[in-house]
Amino acid sequence: MGEDFGKLIPGIFFDEIYMMGNPLPWTDRLPGRFRETYGYDILDELPSLVDGVSERDKQVRKDYFSLVTAMYEEAFFRQISDWCGKYGLKLTGHTEEFLWEHPRRQGDYFKTMRHLMVPGSDCHDYRYRYPRRITYCEPKYSVSVSRIYGKERLCRKPGRRGMELHHGGI
Repeated sequence: MGEDFGKLIPGIFFDEIYMMGNPLPWTDRLPGRFRETYGYDILDELPSLVDGVSERDKQVRKDYFSLVTAMYEEAFFRQISDWCGKYGLKLTGHTEEFLWEHPRRQGDYFKTMRHLMVPGSDCHDYRYRYPRRITYCEPKYSVSVSRIYGKERLCRKPGRRGMELHHGGI
């Protein structure tokens, strides 16, 4: 099958991957990595992750979510992207498109999605509303990633249950 990679099998697709951290993503490795990266102990700052408006609180949240993004990139996106590149496959797919959930469930959308050769998105409005229409927001996220990082782009065709999208509908 490996000889078909990049030809008969052009790529790998994933659908709506995200972290299930509730209320926040966490791993046993996070405190040590945080200390190494930022020079202070996240365990002393836990209240700042969910509350507070001081500059210190904001900095703690910024550092935390930056590290969560980096660790998520390393654990998932970069590894799979590198493997696909090694075998001539295009990595495509999408995470969830609800940006307000991204800090907690994905980290930085643009940093994680940059590892896809063909960033994609869903079109929930087209899928769940009638009359069918495509709104600008969901496809725009992946188009932005594509433009920023010089990638191809994909918007997943909602072709289930009689919802086929033709070029005239775009």
